[in-house]
Amino acid sequence: MRFSVILRYVGTVMLCLSVIMAVSAGISLVSNDTGFYPLLLSALLTLLLGGFPMIFVSKATNITTKEGFMIVVGSWVLSCVVGMIT
Repeated sequence: MRFSVILRYVGTVMLCLSVIMAVSAGISLVSNDTGFYPLLLSALLTLLLGGFPMIFVSKATNITTKEGFMIVVGSWVLSCVVGMIT
């Protein structure tokens, strides 16, 4: 099992999650809600968390079933942890 492949794909999911959080922060800003700054902070931290594997880990094309399961589990766990920040 190649952990670099798992980190790369989990990083991709974290980047997608940061975009969704940024959209939520934008909606919060437009509607003058108090949740803008926590959502923005969470989006930036998630962007950093997802950006590092994209920069430092090389690209891989083929993944095994075991790596796929680890990508899904890692993505869900990290999404929950990052979601707890807000």
